[in-house]
Amino acid sequence: MEPQTAEPQLASEILKNIAERAALESDSNDTLPLMPEEPAPTIDPETGIAITRHLSVPLSEKRKAELADEVANHINVYKQIEKLKADSATTYTKSMKQHRAESESLSEMIAQGIEMKLVPCKKHIDYVKGRVLVIRLDTNTVLEDKALEEEDMKP
Repeated sequence: MEPQTAEPQLASEILKNIAERAALESDSNDTLPLMPEEPAPTIDPETGIAITRHLSVPLSEKRKAELADEVANHINVYKQIEKLKADSATTYTKSMKQHRAESESLSEMIAQGIEMKLVPCKKHIDYVKGRVLVIRLDTNTVLEDKALEEEDMKP
């Protein structure tokens, strides 16, 4: 049996159908059949009764080939869905780790009662004393007091 070029198209159609069914199932409690519905049975005109049974019917070579193609398509779709599942699991795992790290960091800040932020400061150079001071502007606290160096004199 030669590979058909329509397989990827069929696989994408099956994936589309799965997504549509999932959307429909989430909207209602009704479930959709996995296989297409069989034609309605013929009703006996004399009795008005239709009697049908599921009975074994030998498969023709053509029908076997059709079923083999369906099997191949379902396996292909299964593999695609499996990959999508793995990809989404990786994405969710990464997102979960980021949120866990952020929550731990925030919890640590709460426990310590402080957070690190950029706070405006100014650099004050006292040429007479030969000192350089870095002062926090919101509290006027001296953060750094060091000897004046040549690099501090550059604008």
